[in-house]
Amino acid sequence: MNQATRNISYTTPAIEAFYRQHRVRWQQFYESERAVLEELNLSAASSVLDIGCGCGGLGLALNERFGVSEYTGVEINTQAAATARSMNPRARFLCADILNVSSAELPEEAFDLVVSLSCIDWNVQFAAMLARAYGYVKPGGRLLASLRLTGG
Repeated sequence: MNQATRNISYTTPAIEAFYRQHRVRWQQFYESERAVLEELNLSAASSVLDIGCGCGGLGLALNERFGVSEYTGVEINTQAAATARSMNPRARFLCADILNVSSAELPEEAFDLVVSLSCIDWNVQFAAMLARAYGYVKPGGRLLASLRLTGG
């Protein structure tokens, strides 16, 4: 994609500092998130793509709760992506803007579950982000995204 379709590349160290300690265990996720994830019947065989994964804590939590081991995270923040790799070396992490990831790096229709918790709606290319995320969902798979509700 061209420069006009890129998102803001967040470089603040605060993202890594927060997510290396928070939202890395199942019980650290919101009750509402846990309730929705419980309904998805995830298992060790489930493949998960997490867009805006921070330090990859969701992958750790899904492994803890459901045995999910096929977890891929995409994170635009360099520090957070590096920490994710060290916290969960069995998972796959791409440090990239999801809008610019190639099909060689990440094939379309490849995941049982595509998750984006508080990420898609924080980016300037909301519609493109949502469409791209949905493109990674296998037929019969699911997209789970949390979005902020605003007055505008």
